[in-house]
Amino acid sequence: GDYAGAIPLLEKLSQLSPDMTETQTKLAYIYKKLGDDEKALVIYHALIKKGGLSVQDYIDVAVGLAASGDKQGAIAVAQKIAELDPTMKEKSDNFIASLK
Repeated sequence: GDYAGAIPLLEKLSQLSPDMTETQTKLAYIYKKLGDDEKALVIYHALIKKGGLSVQDYIDVAVGLAASGDKQGAIAVAQKIAELDPTMKEKSDNFIASLK
C-alpha cells in the first residue's frame, strides 16, 4: 500500500475527529512501518495518556510500543489489558514473557 500517501489523510482525519482512536492507531502503525519510531511512540503514548481505550486499542498500542522498542511501555499496557479483561491474562502474560 501507499503508506506515505495515507499519512496526510489520516492526520487530517485525526484533526477533524481527535476521539477516533482507530485513526490514531493506524497513523502510528504507518509511521512505524515507514521507520519513524519516534512519531509512532508519540502517538502511542498520547493514546495511553488519553485513556478510555478498548481492549483491542490497548492491544494495538502494546504491540506498537514493543515494535518501536519501548518494551517497558508495552509491558505496562499488557498489564492494563489483563486488568481490563481477565480472560486476556494468559495472553498478556505470554506477551510480557516474550519481551523479557
